[in-house]
Amino acid sequence: MAKKLIKVRDVVHDAEFDFFAQVIKHFPKTTTGDSDPGMSTAWSIHNEDMIVHWWNYNASEDYDLQLSSGEILRHDEE
Repeated sequence: MAKKLIKVRDVVHDAEFDFFAQVIKHFPKTTTGDSDPGMSTAWSIHNEDMIVHWWNYNASEDYDLQLSSGEILRHDEE
């Protein structure tokens, strides 16, 4: 039976959006969301790596994971 395919980009996008929603709660007077592009890119890459790591330990038996490169990771069943 085919497993549901999860795109790591979708997970990272939603997680980063939710993260900043929480940040905004603590800085309610802030009116911009400016960030250094290099820092934002590095953070997203790190988040993707963390999702892959978490998936490997927690969700790989139930879900396949598509990386940003298009590669699909599947659980190795031995």
